[in-house]
Amino acid sequence: IVITNAIKTSGLNDKLSLKLILLFGSNPKCLLFGIMFITWFLSIWISNNASVCMMMFPITVEIAKYLIKINKSFETNLLKDQNVVHFELENSVGKIEFAGCQEPSTECLVPDESRIESSQEYSKENLNILKAFCLSVTFSSTIGGSGSLIASPPNILLKGFLDEKYPNNGINFLTYILYSMPFTLCMLVSAWAILCILFIRSNGTTHSEKLLKNEALKSAIKSKYEKLDPLNWEQKSVGIFFLMLIFLWLTRDVYWIKGWGYLFEKNYVTDTTPAMLILIVLTMWPKENIFKGKQYNQLIDWKFINQSFPWNILLFAGGSFALSKGFEKSNLSNSIGSLLQNLMPVQKELALGLIVGLSEIGTEFTCNFSMSSILLPIVNSLAQKNNIDPLYLLIHTIMSINFSFMLPIATPSNSIVFASGHVRTRDMVIFYLKKNEIVKVYFSDF
Repeated sequence: IVITNAIKTSGLNDKLSLKLILLFGSNPKCLLFGIMFITWFLSIWISNNASVCMMMFPITVEIAKYLIKINKSFETNLLKDQNVVHFELENSVGKIEFAGCQEPSTECLVPDESRIESSQEYSKENLNILKAFCLSVTFSSTIGGSGSLIASPPNILLKGFLDEKYPNNGINFLTYILYSMPFTLCMLVSAWAILCILFIRSNGTTHSEKLLKNEALKSAIKSKYEKLDPLNWEQKSVGIFFLMLIFLWLTRDVYWIKGWGYLFEKNYVTDTTPAMLILIVLTMWPKENIFKGKQYNQLIDWKFINQSFPWNILLFAGGSFALSKGFEKSNLSNSIGSLLQNLMPVQKELALGLIVGLSEIGTEFTCNFSMSSILLPIVNSLAQKNNIDPLYLLIHTIMSINFSFMLPIATPSNSIVFASGHVRTRDMVIFYLKKNEIVKVYFSDF
C-alpha cells in the first residue's frame, strides 16, 4: 500500500492510465472496457482496491462528463456541423482544458459546466453514461481484487489460514494468479457487457455523428495526456521498482521450476519479503537524479510511510485472525459445522452453491474481512466432515465474499462511487442481480 501511494504521489498513475486508455479507442463502449481493464489489472497488484478506485475515478468521471458535453452539443445542434471542440472542465481536483481541432477558423461553444453539474439536468441517456463509467471503476476494482493473494484483505486472510492449517497447500502468488486470472477476466468481460446493456445503448445517431463524437473524445483525452509533464526521475524509479516487485512475487516459487526462494531455507521467505525489500530500497533511493547534480532526498521517508500505512487494516486483520482463532478454540466452528452438516447436500457442487450463496448475501451487509474470518473455520469444518477438499470450498468462498456489488456499504470502492452522487443503490442492485446469473455458470466450471 505504501508503494501504491508512492505511485499516486509521483503522478505516474495519471500518465499510465491516460496512455492506456488511448489504446482502446474512443468509442464509448471500447473506452468503458479500457477503463475497466486498466482498473482490473491495477487491482491485481495493489492490495488496496479503494486506492485503485481513487486513482481511476477522477479521470473516469471527467471522460464521462466530456462525453456528455458532446452529446448535449449534438442535442442542441451545436456540434453537428462543426469540426472543433474547445472547452474547460473544472472540479474539485482542478481545471482541465480539452481541445480538439480540425479547422482553426471555427469554434464550437458548448453549454456552461455549471449547467450540467447537477444530475437532475442530465437527459436519461447522458445520466446512464455517467452511471456506467462510475460503476465500471468500482466493479472492475472489486473483480481485480480477487485476482491475487495480496489484492484484497479476504485473500490475505485466506493465505494465512491455509498456511496454518495446510502448510503444504501449494498455494502461492503465481499459482493463485494462474487459477484466478481466467475467472476474473471472464467476470470482467461479463460486467462490461452488463453495463453496456443496462446503460449504454445506441441512440439513433448517424454514422458520421458517431465518428465525430469519437474523434472529439479522442482529441480531448490526447490533449489531456500531452499536457502532462514527461516522465521524470521519480516516476521512472517508482515504476521500475514496482515492476521489480511484481517480478519477485511471480518468481519466488514458480512451482514447476526452482524460483529464487529455493536459495533460502524452506519457509524462510514469503510473499511479504519482496515487498519489504523494495520498501527498504525506496527509503534509500534518491528522489531526484543525483548524477546530474541534484540534491539528495529520499524517495520516501518514514513520515510518508507512517501516513500511508493502513494501521486500521492492520488492527482489523489482527482482530479478524483473533476472531477466527476464537471460533476454533471454543469449538464453535465445529458445532456450527455439525449443525449445518445435515443441511449440506452430498454433491460437492450443490454444497459449493449453497456456501457461495450464503457468502454473497452475508458480505453485502457486513465487512468482507469480518465475513471471511467467520466463515473460513466453519467452511473448513464442513469440508472435513463431508470429505470434500477444503481448498475447493475455501477458495470459492473467499471469491464469493470478494464479489460485493449490491450495496454502497459492501466495499470501500462502492462507498467512494456512491458518495459522488452519480449513482443510486438501485443501480448497484440491478447490476448485482444480472451478475448473479452469470456467476452461477462460472462457479460450476471453475
